[in-house]
Amino acid sequence: MSELLDSFETEFSKFYTDSSLEETNLHKCIEHTHEFKNQLKKLKAHLNKHIQESEPETYNNLDDKEKQKFRRKRELIIEKLNKSQRQWDHSVKKQIKHVSQQSNRFNKTTLNKLKEFDIDSVYINKLPKGTMNNVDEAIGYHVLRYSIDNMPLENKDDAFKYLKDVYGITNKESTEFIDMGQIVHDLKKGDTESCLKWCSQEMDSLSSNHAALSSLKFELYTLSAMQSVMRGNPVEVYHQMTQQAPLDCFKHREKELIRNVVPLLTKSLIGQPVEGIDSKVDEELKKCVSLFIKEYCSAKHIFFNSPLFLIVLSGLISFQFFIKYKTIRELAHVDWTTKDELPFDVKLPDFLTHFHPIFICPVLKEETTTENPPYSLACHHVISKKALDRLSKNGTITFKCPYCPVNTSMSSTQKVRFVML
Repeated sequence: MSELLDSFETEFSKFYTDSSLEETNLHKCIEHTHEFKNQLKKLKAHLNKHIQESEPETYNNLDDKEKQKFRRKRELIIEKLNKSQRQWDHSVKKQIKHVSQQSNRFNKTTLNKLKEFDIDSVYINKLPKGTMNNVDEAIGYHVLRYSIDNMPLENKDDAFKYLKDVYGITNKESTEFIDMGQIVHDLKKGDTESCLKWCSQEMDSLSSNHAALSSLKFELYTLSAMQSVMRGNPVEVYHQMTQQAPLDCFKHREKELIRNVVPLLTKSLIGQPVEGIDSKVDEELKKCVSLFIKEYCSAKHIFFNSPLFLIVLSGLISFQFFIKYKTIRELAHVDWTTKDELPFDVKLPDFLTHFHPIFICPVLKEETTTENPPYSLACHHVISKKALDRLSKNGTITFKCPYCPVNTSMSSTQKVRFVML
């Protein structure tokens, strides 16, 4: 499998980098096209000048010799235009031929071998068939969460069809994300109106986070002001900040105003250029998009981070510990003590440990399930039902908590229900 991957990577890279060439065929196509474009610009300038000179009042005043010279000049321009077009057409066709040959080699050396390869032989621990629907759903969620704003979303019906045809995502899954993607699309085009409208609608809801939405509105008005400064229109800036932006948006934000907005407004009003305004606008736009997505996900009760992203990241961080344990286990000739036990701790970043989608019993090192739910002891330490039955001998004796000296009995325990808030 590794040999096939190496071959795949090598052949694929030849489309873009090739040590035997100073530059690839694709790069040459781009360069020749740019050169042709520059030639066209020059010829356009010559033709515009020629058109001006060929006006009847100018042309009729020329003698026969000058008219002949004038016609010869026009023929020369047309000849240069045709020559440039032929050169470009020849060079691009030549490079396309080389790219086509490379594509054929790529198909022959890699893609055809993939058809002969049994991909299932790679998997040691295969996923049960029943879980594949969950995997497909997680992939769809990941695509929607991180790629929706780069998809064609002008028409909802077309967007639903695109997501269904390309990714197999149902309308039910994509509805909320399409609305989010359309607003992000608008923001990236410099239009804050749809996002401000969404904020106002959410602030009317009793369950909304008014403080967070107010922060988002402040950043949106700041972005609009920066965009006006970039366009160089001080009157527009003044109108936006004094008439369009509501006063309650700026309450308790004196520091942000003084630091981020006032200097830009002052320079704009007195006609001074603002250094790096383009990068400031880009930075503010990214901030607005990030804040909006966070608040949108919170309002719609959907994950801000894709579960697939969290699982893969956790796996990447944990991988080094598994490799280390595997080496130690092979040297010491030991094996897992139980099938479902993890014999070492993995420290993950805080944002990966702030929720409890599952609970692992600290006694049996097993994941709790509907059949084996978690129970809280009198001291509030939590263990699984199986561990409770084992320690209490099915409720016949009192026992000491495995983690503190408090004695307890089965009758003093309570079933735990984790709630995702």
